[in-house]
Amino acid sequence: MAEKITDKLAKTTVAPDKGSRLLWDIEVRGFGLRITAAGSKSFILNYRRKADGLERRWTIGAAGDWTTGAAREEAKRLKRLIDGGADPVGEHNSDRASPTVGDLCARFTDEYFPRLRASTRRDYETAIRR
Repeated sequence: MAEKITDKLAKTTVAPDKGSRLLWDIEVRGFGLRITAAGSKSFILNYRRKADGLERRWTIGAAGDWTTGAAREEAKRLKRLIDGGADPVGEHNSDRASPTVGDLCARFTDEYFPRLRASTRRDYETAIRR
């Protein structure tokens, strides 16, 4: 179902009995409102990657935290980035896969500790532990 998503529509739409329901906006292609059975309502943007046509879905934010107008403007901004070749979901996933500070400390310990003097190693171990 496609219609203009408004703040009133976002507030008054009832949750489905199970799963989720998507309402699509007629103003901005790919912009929509997702309502879950638990009653959660979020603004989303569906798009396809330019490189391989893979369909992606980006959650803009909760309907209670964002006004419809602000979410629609964010969707337009994201669409401009996507048209330029960006992939917000892919970038987010690669950021999450980046090494953590703990991973970097373990690598530092494995690769550099064998070359250090014992006193320097103790100092670094104390700094890492803290």
